[in-house]
Amino acid sequence: LTNFKMRGIGYDKYDNGNWSVIENDQAYISWVYRNLNIIADVTKAKMQTINVEQLSGYSYRNYAPYYFINTDLTYYGNYFMGENPQNYEMIIPNDDFNALLSTIDYKAKGELLKEIAERNGTQDYYDEYFGQGNEDDEKLTSVPEETKSIIENFLKQHNVIDNGNIFNYITQCTNALAANTSYTLRPGNTPDNVDVVDYFLNTNKKGYCVHYASTLALMLRSRGYPARFVVGYQVPGSKNNAGKLIVRDSNAHAWVEIYDEYLGWIPIEATPTSSEN
Repeated sequence: LTNFKMRGIGYDKYDNGNWSVIENDQAYISWVYRNLNIIADVTKAKMQTINVEQLSGYSYRNYAPYYFINTDLTYYGNYFMGENPQNYEMIIPNDDFNALLSTIDYKAKGELLKEIAERNGTQDYYDEYFGQGNEDDEKLTSVPEETKSIIENFLKQHNVIDNGNIFNYITQCTNALAANTSYTLRPGNTPDNVDVVDYFLNTNKKGYCVHYASTLALMLRSRGYPARFVVGYQVPGSKNNAGKLIVRDSNAHAWVEIYDEYLGWIPIEATPTSSEN
């Protein structure tokens, strides 16, 4: 399984150009693991065990791959901690898993999960499912009024319309960003005392993954979709002669997570260029 993301930290709070962490509790983490595990069983998705080993430097943070299940993973705040090296069991999404992922409506998602269970003969796993998560939408949809106004003007100017389908809305937003800004690793510094989003969208119009992910997260929030800014690594797709995927500092990346009542946090790519950049 290649070309996957390894999440490091998810930032829930945005204020004056800065993202910060709001600590999640252990109950929520247990809920995510349990839900993903049950959904994988219902959809008969296969698993692949991967081994994550930090080869150089020091960090008290282990990065968790998407999608992941790990029974012995310890959790502290927004940092995944454990032994080095550490094994992870990753879900390899199949057609049923992806169909569930792309279904928008919460009720329809539940009906589809039941239908899949009946078709696969996995009703016993379905019966274990215990329902909706406990994330607070208000803290995950907040945008400062000045920034929200800037975003709304940009969306209106470029004919981005929210029709209630979050994935369609994401596509419109990313297309508008790609068409009206340029990707570069050297966009220059943002001047003091200016709105970061305003400067990116309307003045400099240049940025890299941090700019695109941050802006897309705020675009989603401005329409009431729970979203947050995430940093981690984009794992390259080619193995070395020893069969390993080497993840370097240059693979550091930022993206967006959207919240799903069944699957928890779902990664969304925001950067218009290839994710290896």
